[in-house]
Amino acid sequence: MFKLTPTAAELATQARFIPLNIYGMNLPSDWYLRLAGAASRMLRSDIPLTTQRPTNS
Repeated sequence: MFKLTPTAAELATQARFIPLNIYGMNLPSDWYLRLAGAASRMLRSDIPLTTQRPTNS
């Protein structure tokens, strides 16, 4: 997991962070936690395996 901030304007100057909107999409602050949760559910076969990434809602 990377250290993240919602936007580039909120980046700390002393540390190396990646803004969540690096690709022009506004993502919630817990986006990578949501991805990890979806991956865990897929690996446990709680939800079907898919190549579609979860929505950001």
